[in-house]
Amino acid sequence: MTLTPDTFEDNNPLGMRILRRLTTFRVDWSRARGKHDPNDVVDYEPMIDREEADLEKANIVSSLIKPKVDFLADPNDKRHILAIDLDIPATLISSSTPGHHHLYIETKEGIPHHRYMALLHALADAGVIEEGYAQVSIARGHSDLRLPWVSKDDQIPAKDDPQVPAPPAIVPPVPDRIHGDYFF
Repeated sequence: MTLTPDTFEDNNPLGMRILRRLTTFRVDWSRARGKHDPNDVVDYEPMIDREEADLEKANIVSSLIKPKVDFLADPNDKRHILAIDLDIPATLISSSTPGHHHLYIETKEGIPHHRYMALLHALADAGVIEEGYAQVSIARGHSDLRLPWVSKDDQIPAKDDPQVPAPPAIVPPVPDRIHGDYFF
């Protein structure tokens, strides 16, 4: 079966809802220098022969939210979704909360601890993950996710349960004096 906008929407209505909110382009790849080579920067030139196009005629989707979207009153207020090309294995698993997911991205040698803590901070700062989740993960030194077969409702004790431990202390980020970035 050939994938078209209609067949994609039939199989992935949420994905299509997201794509309809984004700015799409038609890129003329025939005008690019040379052949496609994954190591050739020609595919990544910022504005190579591209023009904005309707979703049905486009061959590229950007991270840029269309200025016509209701919450963007000012067309100069550029907003993005997180849209990245992953060249490593990744899995998105539905959590026990409807509409929520757990994302697992596997890097070849793992992410160094200080960079992972900085990544959690940056994701929270961008609104991708909740600030509280990032802070608790940073305080404990790693992020935790429930297993796919474990329901949140089965894990939450009653508020008056004397066995409920106090929440961990939140450790504020400390700027790295050399780079000015946040390292934990």
